[in-house]
Amino acid sequence: MAEDTSRRSKLIETLWLFWAFNHRGIQNSILGPTILDLQLLLKEDLRALSYLFFANGLGSMLGALAAGFLAPRFNLRIQLCLSLMVGSASLVAVPHVHYIVYMYTMVFILGTTSGLVITFAMLICGKMWEKTGPAFQFVACGMSTGAIITPLISKPFLCLNKTLAKDSYLTNVLPFNSSRMESVLKSVSPLQLRSQNTMCTADDTNVQWAFFVLGCCTLTAGLSQLYYWFVRRDEKQPETKPPEYVELDHYGQLTPACVFFYISLCVMYFSLSSLSATFASLLTIYGVTGPLHIAKGTMATITALFFIGSLSSRFISVFLTRVFTNYQVLITHLSGLVVVGIVFVGLGNRYPLVVWLCSFSSGYLSGPVFPGVLAWVTEVLTVHSKITSLCFLCSGAGIMLSPFVGGLLCHAFGAISFLYLVLSMVIGMGLMFSSLTVILKIQALDHTGLS
Repeated sequence: MAEDTSRRSKLIETLWLFWAFNHRGIQNSILGPTILDLQLLLKEDLRALSYLFFANGLGSMLGALAAGFLAPRFNLRIQLCLSLMVGSASLVAVPHVHYIVYMYTMVFILGTTSGLVITFAMLICGKMWEKTGPAFQFVACGMSTGAIITPLISKPFLCLNKTLAKDSYLTNVLPFNSSRMESVLKSVSPLQLRSQNTMCTADDTNVQWAFFVLGCCTLTAGLSQLYYWFVRRDEKQPETKPPEYVELDHYGQLTPACVFFYISLCVMYFSLSSLSATFASLLTIYGVTGPLHIAKGTMATITALFFIGSLSSRFISVFLTRVFTNYQVLITHLSGLVVVGIVFVGLGNRYPLVVWLCSFSSGYLSGPVFPGVLAWVTEVLTVHSKITSLCFLCSGAGIMLSPFVGGLLCHAFGAISFLYLVLSMVIGMGLMFSSLTVILKIQALDHTGLS
């Protein structure tokens, strides 16, 4: 009976970690649907507000980096609680500041807390469960859930009277003066940035309430961690090491194998996050301006299918990883992803059905990889906090840089370059995963560590 109670308690706490992970989805999605209403409040042009996205992404990267240093020094639950509460306060404060510099600061803090939250949440989850695969997959679903509920909660509070802007206004969105870049960034910019609200004023929008409601959602997750810190502050988590556990950084030494392992892990997570960001930013451009000339509305639906596939596969993987090992799930999904990438390049410029199928398949096959690799790696390494921080740091870099680089390639070589960019990412992930596997296998055979 006591064992059942303990398991039930861990399941409930994992559910709260899932809810805490919503903070990441909210952070990623809140600016898109609300940017025009924030413009009404600040009375700034969209060129100035476009730097909010950069501040958000930069904060996320630095937060993940800081988490790697903070995690082993203080209690994880109290750090997660404080991160969520500060994130909630900064989220609520965003529409209430009256100067653009202050808004940059609030959004930067929001991004920083997001990087802290996802790292601390995964670390707590990893310490709670001996079999981390199902738990990691479930907690990571919170990010997708947050990204879905954010626009739904925001919409009732927005001023919806909009008319199309003149094309000249789009130049205010772009932080570049290059005429060559203008056509690319117009295509990459969200559809919300292409419509100027000419009939609304600051008095017509209630966007402040959208931020308030979402801030309350984050606050509840923070209060839950305060509770768990209080009831478990005296508990000591035993260090459980599975049979395949190996010391990559033997005696704390940074061996060549360790360096190569970290580089491979960085490249893999950079490529993985770049894949989803590239689909979100460039898939519509490829479909509309590429050889198939698919309608923009249809491409928006296809893009949504990518993320629906990703979310559904993470839920399914919660149960798959209870039957199969993390490694088996990963090798299956990555192999399928490479096949899909090859088919996409070969047939994606000829048949619209291939675009539909490959987009959904790419989302479905890539969805479990992010938490799956983290679960697999941290099962066999001792540097859990550093590994988690490194993964999310490289993930943030991929999200920031890939749409820009992809836009340059589309401008230079045409929309067809999107297909080759996707293929290069999935092949890169496959190669990096192979490198990680080889290093761990070699290290497992050498009990003295590589020098």
